[in-house]
Amino acid sequence: MIENFDFSFIGKNTNLKGDFHFEAPTKIAGMIVGNIFMHKEATLTLEIGAIVNGSIKCHHLEVYGHFIGDIEATGNVIIYPTGEIEGKLKARSIEVLPGANLNITGHTI
Repeated sequence: MIENFDFSFIGKNTNLKGDFHFEAPTKIAGMIVGNIFMHKEATLTLEIGAIVNGSIKCHHLEVYGHFIGDIEATGNVIIYPTGEIEGKLKARSIEVLPGANLNITGHTI
């Protein structure tokens, strides 16, 4: 039953603008222009084909898609070979896999 699922998914043909607050693991495959706030220690995943332009405040972040803006993560950020980040990145740890495309100012906390 759907009430037992504890996650959010933004599909690939979805375009959203605004501020978004999530509490459970979240996967984004569409386009978001705005700010994403992950409450609790849930993981945010930007899937292949995702385009996010704005800011992200989260715990863990996995990037397979494209992000432009500022990221502040209290946990780990992993950028996979298909991932692209442009902007500022601040995280506890940053892991960049071969093939990832970065144009950032970043540091660990």
